[in-house]
Amino acid sequence: MLSARNMLRIVCSMQALLRALKLGSACKQPGLVANSAIAIWNTYLPNLLQQRFAPLLDLLMLAVTMLLAQPDPGAIATQLTALATAGAAAAEHAALLVVLAASPTNKYDSASLPAGLL
Repeated sequence: MLSARNMLRIVCSMQALLRALKLGSACKQPGLVANSAIAIWNTYLPNLLQQRFAPLLDLLMLAVTMLLAQPDPGAIATQLTALATAGAAAAEHAALLVVLAASPTNKYDSASLPAGLL
């Protein structure tokens, strides 16, 4: 379980990365957008390696959207592909959690799910 202090650090980190993405896009600076996307990948790589995708869904999808909006998205194809793949896994994971939570038998709870799902 995360402490309140660590949770606050995560939220602040996520907000800073979102700001960097949005500012880079608003200033029409593809380098800033690409660097922000790389920072997102590097910052949350431990979560991705543990297959904890769902909490990152919004951040990953925004990063992919911003990268696609750049003048030459082909120049950052590696970053774009990695983030899009992680974003797709996050969407699938989030949908699975909703389905499992809505199970009429309620036999699915966080303790019964495979470790990588939560």
